[in-house]
Amino acid sequence: MPHPPPSPRSSARVAGQAYNIVDDTPATFRELVTGIAEARHAPKPLVLPGSLLKLVAPYGGMVLAGVSMRVSNAKAKRELAWAPRYPSFREGVHSGVER
Repeated sequence: MPHPPPSPRSSARVAGQAYNIVDDTPATFRELVTGIAEARHAPKPLVLPGSLLKLVAPYGGMVLAGVSMRVSNAKAKRELAWAPRYPSFREGVHSGVER
């Protein structure tokens, strides 16, 4: 169910702001990819050691193996009265597969 667009009054208040639009459940990139594969009944993704990945694809290996991005949706909830449709990516992925 899509959220309605912000009212003109609230739009003026949030103009120029940045918001993290994420669910409420922290997940690693590996958990995300594995969860998508499981929901689609696909084989589990191949997991390469970070050192091998960095050797084969230095930039990609650095990004995939060495970066952790924890973000919060608290500002969007507080200022936009926003809430995620699904509490975690798992429910969202399963909902999309069931369609």
